[in-house]
Amino acid sequence: QGKTVEIPVLVGDDTNEGSTFAYNASDASDMSRFLNANYPGLSSASLAAIGDAYPRMRPVADHAAYFPSASAAYGDAAFTCPGNRIAASMADHLPSGRVWSYRYNVRAPELVDEGLGVPHIFELSAIFGVGFAGNSEITSYNGINANAVATVMDYWISFVKALDPNPRRRSQAPRWEAWKPGLGQRLKIQTNTTAMEPIPPQQADRCSLWRALAPEMEI
Repeated sequence: QGKTVEIPVLVGDDTNEGSTFAYNASDASDMSRFLNANYPGLSSASLAAIGDAYPRMRPVADHAAYFPSASAAYGDAAFTCPGNRIAASMADHLPSGRVWSYRYNVRAPELVDEGLGVPHIFELSAIFGVGFAGNSEITSYNGINANAVATVMDYWISFVKALDPNPRRRSQAPRWEAWKPGLGQRLKIQTNTTAMEPIPPQQADRCSLWRALAPEMEI
């Protein structure tokens, strides 16, 4: 009905959203069975289209050949694409410059070595503080990724206090530009190299596929 509450929005995801959920698929058929188990309404043609969109990817440690593809597909379907859709929809309804999106790409060696990359909600320890939430046992937050914690906390504190992540951000942190209608962009949060980035065309195409499949998926 077009009814929205006009409050600022901050939404985002992690680079490897699906890695802690995905089946350790060995081939394309394994991946299709995994996705069909989660979304039984998907037709054979739709599963084939998903397979085309997520071919075999670069291997990761301790996992079978099609795990990265299954992880990417599930992560996009369940988290990344819905987040992008929320950002785009709210940007169409809110006053300019009131929607911010991010991709969390702070890499912990422990998780990379396990083949998980940057998994779902890995940013919690950086948002709330090490020891208070999330994967506090990940020692990189007290070591090589310590700078990411301070950067993230200040963005979030600024958003809570000023309804904008920028006024109270760290002096060396880049300005977090808003998502604008027709211009999908987000902050890539990465230790010592945080910067703005556009939504990649491949991801936009994949998200269009998931949106088209939403009726079959009953979401």
